[in-house]
Amino acid sequence: MEINWRAISAGFLIDFILALLITWFIPPALISSPLKVIPGLVGGLIAGSMVVGAYRGAINGGVAALFVGIILLVSWIIYGLFAEFVVGQVVLEFGQSVWGFTVLMIQAISGGVGGSISGWIKGRRTTPREAPEAEIQ
Repeated sequence: MEINWRAISAGFLIDFILALLITWFIPPALISSPLKVIPGLVGGLIAGSMVVGAYRGAINGGVAALFVGIILLVSWIIYGLFAEFVVGQVVLEFGQSVWGFTVLMIQAISGGVGGSISGWIKGRRTTPREAPEAEIQ
């Protein structure tokens, strides 16, 4: 299994930026499951388009989305701990961790699907070229 770190970093960057934009501009009460899928899917499409083949695209897109999901999960838990200590409210860290892990899995799966689709499409577009002599005959 070959991992293309350039593809993963490109997918990671796009995925992370979209996840931050969704988090900043959409209130938490309005964020639905399709909005959680969009960053992973787009990041996976970018990562998968940089490799050839559905399998390699799924691996690279899934890894890129998984890294973003882990960063979001850790930041979610740290934010919950910070809110618990500063505000004085009882925040259920276990519930937040489970929800964050669910979002992580949703993004990783959607990243793998997006990478698989774009890697498959790129593999279909890549056709072997024949020698010029064969085209003349």
